[in-house]
Amino acid sequence: MEEHLGDRLTSVAVERVFALNHAQRRVLRNWSVEERPGKVVEIIVALPDGCSADAAHTALHRLIAAHEALRSRLAHDSNGALAQQVVDVTTAARTLGHHHEELDDSLDPEEVAERLRPHPVDPEKAASHCTLYTIRGRVRVVMLSVSHVFADGVSQQVLVRTLEALLNGTITEVPAALQASAFSGERAEAVLEANTAHWREVLQRAPRACTYSGGDRGLTEVVRSVGVIVESALQQEVRAAAGRLRTSPFVIWTAAAHLLASALSGRHDLVFRSTTANRTRASEFGVVAQLAQALYPRVDGGSSDTAGERVRQVHTAVLAAQHHGVHEVAALLDWLDEPDVRAGAVFKPAFEINHAAAMRADLSTSLVSTAPVEEESSVRVDPRAANADLAVSIWEEQAGAAVILSARPPVWRQREPARLLADLLTTTRHLCRAPQDKVTDVAVEPLPAVAGLLHGHHSGVSLDVATTRDLLLSHPAVVACDFSLHIGAEGRRLLRAEVRLNVPVPEHRLWEWYVGRQRRLSGAVVPDELVLIAADDLRRVSGQGGHPA
Repeated sequence: MEEHLGDRLTSVAVERVFALNHAQRRVLRNWSVEERPGKVVEIIVALPDGCSADAAHTALHRLIAAHEALRSRLAHDSNGALAQQVVDVTTAARTLGHHHEELDDSLDPEEVAERLRPHPVDPEKAASHCTLYTIRGRVRVVMLSVSHVFADGVSQQVLVRTLEALLNGTITEVPAALQASAFSGERAEAVLEANTAHWREVLQRAPRACTYSGGDRGLTEVVRSVGVIVESALQQEVRAAAGRLRTSPFVIWTAAAHLLASALSGRHDLVFRSTTANRTRASEFGVVAQLAQALYPRVDGGSSDTAGERVRQVHTAVLAAQHHGVHEVAALLDWLDEPDVRAGAVFKPAFEINHAAAMRADLSTSLVSTAPVEEESSVRVDPRAANADLAVSIWEEQAGAAVILSARPPVWRQREPARLLADLLTTTRHLCRAPQDKVTDVAVEPLPAVAGLLHGHHSGVSLDVATTRDLLLSHPAVVACDFSLHIGAEGRRLLRAEVRLNVPVPEHRLWEWYVGRQRRLSGAVVPDELVLIAADDLRRVSGQGGHPA
């Protein structure tokens, strides 16, 4: 029988220390110790009429008392592993980091709230930090910064609504809710194991990565984003198409993003990434906890599909992903990087898409019109995190929708983000209006680099000649190289490379070098067959990069 995260939770007692859940293990795997304090969700409430500092403190203490996630910190269990420790209400209130800031009385609190950025929170010390913004002693804006280790996007919305109601006097007590300890790691062990095995099967022979262009990733890179408020006519078209095709707006947007990635890369068998909160029951949507889980559905499409068929393929993949959503992503990604699984390339989905309802009808974003808004940010490159080079976020409410497209260098060096966003909206309109058209009828040009890629390698990675050569020549002992794709004994297309060495290098050391170097490259794989030429010696090593038979 399928076990939901809400099963057996009403009888769970509060635990002082409990095991981190699967979602927390994922984020701690992907975030360095130095990055963790900056991973924060902000809870911001503006008060038109203001309130006293005592009233604000009372509301905050009631909120903290109601949710053990707000009284948590990272600690070590008896075995030395990181765990979640919940402190008592008095200790949590006493150790809550906070400060006051007096605002000029000419400022509009709503405008102040829109410009605020969260305060860093060290999860090893506390779960949150509070700032009260006052005008002439009256609290006009409250910002609660909560560590992302203990709260996700759904938690953020729960806390905004609850704190707003407490501050406005709509409620005086926080409604009872399930607690973070109910979702601790050991409670869903059997489900985690079964679902992780499912994802291994899905991704075992899926394409390892989608190549938009070749190149070196470096240690950091610039992400360029552009967002826009969707015209109401298009939003209505998306909803109407969802009704006709018996699916959801999320699936329509995801299918459109899939069609865009297909048009840009020339591929149709793509794995994408999405994030779900793993909440399936109404009671679970009141939980404040980090439950957001990365999913990697595969859509094995083809160039002869219609747009409507692609919608159905995405719909089926999304339903299966939700059913198997509670799994060990950290363990899955580690497994995908094992030598006999990785197929010569680090795992990287073709695109990422997330769809959520905004916290308020005004969309609660920096977007205020249908004119595109562009931003840039610098991010650390972490190949093990399986981040996509193309990402789409949709925030939707009855009153409107915002779409934000983000691109990493392999994409934005080929095409400006604003044009990519326009391409996405064009694709979405085409999908809604003509689902009977072929997927190849979408009027989006491939990225320029795609024409020069070598296709057909069994990993699914399209190879960039220059980047592949750079990989082979990257070892200091290699002075020359040659390579080609050929049909192997099992009928798969393999990369065969000859490298000439100026000094002898142990074969396993060369393999290790190429594996480590490849993680930071786009459009290259570790050769399946490697011929080492040193002096007059000729030796062959084969099969190191392939899938197990």
